[in-house]
Amino acid sequence: MKRSGRWRHELPFIGTVALIIVLDQISKALVRAYLLPGESVPDHGFFRLTHVINTGASFGLLQGKNVALAVTGAIGVLAIILYYRYLSSHGMLIRLALGLQLGGAIGNLIDRARRGYVTDFFDVGAWPVFNVADSSLVIGIALAAVFTLFKEKAHSSSPASKPPGESPP
Repeated sequence: MKRSGRWRHELPFIGTVALIIVLDQISKALVRAYLLPGESVPDHGFFRLTHVINTGASFGLLQGKNVALAVTGAIGVLAIILYYRYLSSHGMLIRLALGLQLGGAIGNLIDRARRGYVTDFFDVGAWPVFNVADSSLVIGIALAAVFTLFKEKAHSSSPASKPPGESPP
């Protein structure tokens, strides 16, 4: 009985990780199948799908440093898992945030391990071209920040966190 409750607790996290990896890998496979590197659909416009082979990190940094980025990604995956084990009892928002981060990190790590580069394709305005995994990481980090801010605010406004003799507002 207790075991099924544990799985129900873990399902949002595991499901989010799996969903992001699947969406990321399928979308990248479709881009590689239908667009040549450098090709965009449409040719011009604010939002395009552009096939980019990225041997670096975000914003074109560290081009050609695939091994270092793969090692950093693997360390990031382990850190997210350890952080999840520590914070998973804190609610749905943090489980979702960490699931998005882990799914995104694994998605890009799969590319680095299998191909030696990451396939990017969302080309929006002046932003560097990105992919589903990148989006998932950014959204997951933003949700974790919201979680941290609300948790800190709730903690600082609780009566237990007030100095002795100070009454709650």
